[in-house]
Amino acid sequence: MQYQQLPTNPNLEHLKSQAKQLLKAHKEGALEAFQRIRTFFPKLADATDAEIQDAAFGLQDAHLVIAREYGFASWTRLKEAVVHRNYRVDIDGEILELTPLTYTQKLASLFPDKPFERIIEVLRASENQYS
Repeated sequence: MQYQQLPTNPNLEHLKSQAKQLLKAHKEGALEAFQRIRTFFPKLADATDAEIQDAAFGLQDAHLVIAREYGFASWTRLKEAVVHRNYRVDIDGEILELTPLTYTQKLASLFPDKPFERIIEVLRASENQYS
């Protein structure tokens, strides 16, 4: 079983979007979605494509598939890992590793003149780099 690796700065909203895309692909009958479900959703591990397409498969199920694709036992564990993960941010050539709690505080202290504009700029750059 091949697991994906989380990006350096994982984004919970992006992971939620992946689950919604998987759910949509399942509803549309995409074979690639069926294979992912078969591989990472235990209840349908031995199911045929037709059985997977006919199966009740909701957003929580898609969350579980996404979590397992990244090597986590559950969506809750994946979410906790993302929320409590340290962030690596490049600020004007300096790499900082920050916990989520100190992330915004540190950015605000680095840019006292106009912290919010600069913080938003740095956050968007970090998010786009790893989404």
